[in-house]
Amino acid sequence: MEKADFIHLVRLSEKASAEDSAGYRRSVAVFAALGYLWVAGCLALAILILAVALSSTVSLHFRFGTALQFLMGGTLLLTTLRALWLPLDPPEGVKLQPKDAPALFEALERIRRKIKGPPIDCVQIDGSFNASITQLPRFGLLGGTTNYLTIGLPILMALDKARFLAVMSHEYGHLRGGHGRFSAWIYRTRLSWTKLEHGLGDSANIVTAATQAFLRWYFPRFMAKTFAMARQDEYEADRIAGKLLGREVAGAALTEIAIKGRWLQDEFWPQHWSAALHSFSPVGPFAAMRTLLTKSVNLDYAKEALRQSLSEISDVVDTHPVLRDRLEALDVLHAGRQLPYLSSGAALELLGAGAGKWVAHFDREWIRDNAVDWKQHHNYLRRVQARVAELQASLPRNNAKEMTQLGDLQLRLNAKANVLSCYERALQLSSGYAKALYGM
Repeated sequence: MEKADFIHLVRLSEKASAEDSAGYRRSVAVFAALGYLWVAGCLALAILILAVALSSTVSLHFRFGTALQFLMGGTLLLTTLRALWLPLDPPEGVKLQPKDAPALFEALERIRRKIKGPPIDCVQIDGSFNASITQLPRFGLLGGTTNYLTIGLPILMALDKARFLAVMSHEYGHLRGGHGRFSAWIYRTRLSWTKLEHGLGDSANIVTAATQAFLRWYFPRFMAKTFAMARQDEYEADRIAGKLLGREVAGAALTEIAIKGRWLQDEFWPQHWSAALHSFSPVGPFAAMRTLLTKSVNLDYAKEALRQSLSEISDVVDTHPVLRDRLEALDVLHAGRQLPYLSSGAALELLGAGAGKWVAHFDREWIRDNAVDWKQHHNYLRRVQARVAELQASLPRNNAKEMTQLGDLQLRLNAKANVLSCYERALQLSSGYAKALYGM
């Protein structure tokens, strides 16, 4: 399906959801059932073909056609069973036990009772700046479910307790009763069809090819039709967080996550990787992150990050709405335009005395996973440093190209280096030099 056609179908689903939410959900249920009907039909057909082939064998009428029936029926059966019992990989993370963080588990249980949601089967922690709840089917399209809550250690470092619990309430809101169970079913179905569509690959087998043809027609239409529901589910989860912790707290949590997420991407990670210049052995980031996230982000940077976040527009790539739309739905957009106070990371206390243990654990894990890239980056930065030294030594003789290169390379060593004079000198040597103009 062309992207324009997909966007058109998404807009139609959004329009249908806005005009008649109940009717839209019924249409989603019918279209989801169509996928199950295809699988059930394939299963019935496979059993019928195999039964006919077996009957021919028993009656001693085995011919070439009978072998072909066994082959087609067996292939169709295997393809169908693969769709029904397609295993989905659980999210990555280290499992937390109640004894590891009793305060955290008590807080999660209070939220669960208020929302009247199902229990979480696995609470785990990872190194991402994120929090997510994942409900995975145990056996593909059929069977029971397992609920995973994954909490990123940097989120605990970045937020105070109230805002962190607003994030947890949002995540738990995805499992609420009624509409929540239906949305969770649709979410699980989206996961299953996505993995099946990616996993089938290309095949010359006529049976598998027929399934692929159906998926090529059904999968993009199913994703487009359920897009509006997935996005509305995010708004509903925000509403639940606002109801439990207060709309202002929920809005402030969303705003602070947007600001500190940008700060990690723009400021922290470039600065951390620049340390490779002076250290051949990798350095874990989380100890430094813990210290820096408890301090206030530079005020000017925070204001600019908030301005950029509020200027974003929702698209059809991500079902999560942008910050502006979420604050508007919470009716706190006016307050959200004002920079909130930034947390000092008190939510990390929910891990109790073991907080330092987890920081050290993820530092070791990061060092192990990034050892090769770090050493390669170290060698690269040393080559850059050597070239910068050469260009600085020949400064009076450098041409426009070399002055521009000097500015570019200094920025690679230090993203905050003041290299304006390099580009100005390049323009003096060659007015209108494009790369110097770009660098300025």
